[in-house]
Amino acid sequence: MVNRLKPLNLVDFTGGVNLRPETFQLAENELPELLNLEVDPRGGLNTRKSWGYANSTLAVSAGTTWNPRRVVAMRKQNGDRWTYLANAGDTSIRALGPAGTYTSVATDCASDPHMADFASWGDLMYAVKGTASMYLDGATATALTACAAANWQNDYTAPGATDTFPIADFVATHMGYMFTARTTEDAVKYPNRIRWSHPNNPRRWAQSDYIDIKEGAGRITAIVPWSDRLLIFKPDSVWALFGYDADTWDVANISRTVGAVSRQTVCRNEAAVFFMSWPQGIFFYNGTKVDELSVQVRPVFADNKMDPAYITNSWVAWVDRRLWCSLPYNTIPAPTDAQTVFVWDPTMECWTMFRGGDANVPGPFVELPDGDRFVAYTRKQRYLIRVNGGSSAATDEVVPGTVVPFDTRFRTKWVDAGAPTWRKSWRRPDFLLRGLTLDTAVNVQVFHDFDNFNAERSFQVLYTPDNYPAIWTVDADPVKHGFRWGDGTNFGGSDQTSSVERGGTMGRAGTVQLLCVGNPGVTWGLNGIIFKFVPRRFR
Repeated sequence: MVNRLKPLNLVDFTGGVNLRPETFQLAENELPELLNLEVDPRGGLNTRKSWGYANSTLAVSAGTTWNPRRVVAMRKQNGDRWTYLANAGDTSIRALGPAGTYTSVATDCASDPHMADFASWGDLMYAVKGTASMYLDGATATALTACAAANWQNDYTAPGATDTFPIADFVATHMGYMFTARTTEDAVKYPNRIRWSHPNNPRRWAQSDYIDIKEGAGRITAIVPWSDRLLIFKPDSVWALFGYDADTWDVANISRTVGAVSRQTVCRNEAAVFFMSWPQGIFFYNGTKVDELSVQVRPVFADNKMDPAYITNSWVAWVDRRLWCSLPYNTIPAPTDAQTVFVWDPTMECWTMFRGGDANVPGPFVELPDGDRFVAYTRKQRYLIRVNGGSSAATDEVVPGTVVPFDTRFRTKWVDAGAPTWRKSWRRPDFLLRGLTLDTAVNVQVFHDFDNFNAERSFQVLYTPDNYPAIWTVDADPVKHGFRWGDGTNFGGSDQTSSVERGGTMGRAGTVQLLCVGNPGVTWGLNGIIFKFVPRRFR
């Protein structure tokens, strides 16, 4: 029988002693365990791309506690891009400009847990931080007078000359208005209030321009503009503000069963808004309905596999046309910080799981207004990184000059030839391996009869590629200028080669399962496995 690896779904039961894969059969094209391998849309698996530093400048000095919470970027009219990072270690906002250096521009960030929130308006970035508000022009911060009983600007035609702004935890632009949420007014906290500015004027605010959404638990945890509505999240509910101006605003309930953990766990693309609700899972709203994305990875959110005390150390982002969810999940006991990133590919409706070398994972991700959507920070190292690096080696370099290999593995579903109780002699399987630039060794463990704790046999599959990827060469002769392959030809060949390699015998059993582990630091892939067996006589 042939088991070809088509686009897969991940059902993840990895982790500590009591978190082994379950013993029931999975659906077609589902795997119980998949780490640092990506699903190829054409079929099969490949090692994920490496992560590497994007900027060699430290985001904060070595002596400062590193606890990044939220980061956004904007591109100014002159083409310069500025990145703003809120770091809880020194409660400050750091600005990264086109020169590649960071400047501390603000202090006293106190919004919980994201520290500060940002919204761009023209060439300015507005920031709210729970204690005060400001706008930033590059690395220059200008404080704004807090809205209070003495300075509300209720006259829309002659609002006065003072620049004001509410003290708030969240900010967003929508329909020509600036919105804030979870405001503090005259030292009184309004955890369920949203406010809007004068039309087309983010520094003028009227006292009566607000709505309190008191239904639902706790407080507002995020506001996100999307399409023709402003979405408002609470821990247990989602709301939408419809309309075009102060006379037509109308709040409607979207969900009363799920909500968002924090601003860090809400993101959007052109088709939907994605968010993590604790402890239910990952959801999306597409303008019509709220639905769950995390059905295949529900066990990640169950049975205390993540510590509720540290669930705010989670980040959700839309990166490289996929949904990335960095969570405090790994082994038992549950980690206190993000250590695993689950990646959802909407084109194939499948999940995979990434972990970096030295337990590094992306998060927080940089929220970008334009096309370069591949950068993030890691919770352990204070450098900006790219998550779409090379594919020649299974290594990460999140610290300049320090290359760390990462592990790759996958586990097959239970294979029973349609008769799980019929004992068979399983012969040597054939592996349709896909290699890249280095000799590939895949270490295989064989499990029998739904016992996925104790391997019955093991063997190693070796494969040496017969050609290599292209190298860009520069030559005075224009004929020799360009890509050159390992065989010396221009523009020919392929960067991958495949071969059928024979594994070891698997013994006698009714069902078998294989755990395939690649060598750390070496890229590899698999197009399929051919299982062969000899039926045994019934007794």
